[in-house]
Amino acid sequence: MTDHYEERGSGSGIVFMHGAVMDRTMFDDQLAALSDEFRTVAVNHRARTERWRGPYDLWDLADDLEAFLDAIGMERAVIAGMSMGGYVALRFALRHPERTRGIVMIASTALPNTPEEQVEFAKEFDKVKDEPTVPRDWAEWVGSVVFGETTTRERPDLVESWVRHWMEYSGPSLVDEANCWLPREDLTDRLSEIDLPVLIVHGAEDVAIPLERATVMEHQLPDARVAVVKGAGHTVNVEAAAEVNDRIRSFLREIEAG
Repeated sequence: MTDHYEERGSGSGIVFMHGAVMDRTMFDDQLAALSDEFRTVAVNHRARTERWRGPYDLWDLADDLEAFLDAIGMERAVIAGMSMGGYVALRFALRHPERTRGIVMIASTALPNTPEEQVEFAKEFDKVKDEPTVPRDWAEWVGSVVFGETTTRERPDLVESWVRHWMEYSGPSLVDEANCWLPREDLTDRLSEIDLPVLIVHGAEDVAIPLERATVMEHQLPDARVAVVKGAGHTVNVEAAAEVNDRIRSFLREIEAG
């Protein structure tokens, strides 16, 4: 299990849940920066472990998170989820509110994909269903979706490092992962039940989840605030780590202050 999570620091806990086609290492900058003050944990969900085979859904991953908290002895935590991880965070808060101190929604939303988006994404993932490792052209397509225009132009080395990383993934695990998040339900009508502090962090250049799909949650959640990060795309916490870390630190301190 230790290969599938990393923990640093002590104090109040925050658990980071990665997005689809990502893994726990996308939060390396967050763990490095925030572990001086908080107990920081980044964990892989099923798709990046030996339990990758589906079917499973987002509610299953929420229950997995509860079991993980039990395993590491963390009674309550702030749950920080990027994209798919945010979908899990909302479901975790709804099903296990007593274990949730707050939520950080990073490049995420309560809304489902449109039917047209579901069809288009399904077509793309179908291309790798039989691939033992992802081909470069498919990994480059992922990069075009998740990295913002500014990062793609100014930090090609960062994009390339992730392209190489994605080429190590197995196609079937990505397909089963996509089948978990693509058909998700709309949680908009249930957001009023999440009476917890929520920080919504979103890149202004996000094309995977347009900004308005995230900011709309500010008015639907009882206690939410929004931070829009300029010059960043879907992987906002990777592309603009310093700014995102400052936002999360302030949010955690706000929770600590009560």
